[in-house]
Amino acid sequence: MTFRFFILVLFLFLIGGCASTQSKFNLNEAIQVAGELASPNKDQFFMFHIPEGSPIKGTSSKLSKHLVEAAKAKANLAIIGPDFELNFGILKGSLLSHNANSLKGANIVYLGYEKQFKELAQLSNQTGATLVTAMYP
Repeated sequence: MTFRFFILVLFLFLIGGCASTQSKFNLNEAIQVAGELASPNKDQFFMFHIPEGSPIKGTSSKLSKHLVEAAKAKANLAIIGPDFELNFGILKGSLLSHNANSLKGANIVYLGYEKQFKELAQLSNQTGATLVTAMYP
């Protein structure tokens, strides 16, 4: 009975590990891709990493502050993390909290799903920020 239980637990663990989307996400690769997308006309490059399970409201508020700093410095700001739906919700919430042209000068680098790009581009344009996107992985 104990051996069967062990096999069952091992089997469930392996299935869960194989189904994880995080296994496809490689932080070092994401940083490299984001760096390649960064505008060469900007002197500074910042990274905003969103860990899986981050709270949307609090993280969106933190990202908003970093977007303002990127706009002031006329810098690149890359948003990366293993959960693209979470990243999308956080960036969208952050962009919605800004007034028209309040982020002018910021170059946002976003790695995620193609289906998210159009809406984020519209919101970025309204805030005056530039958005550069790439599908990853």
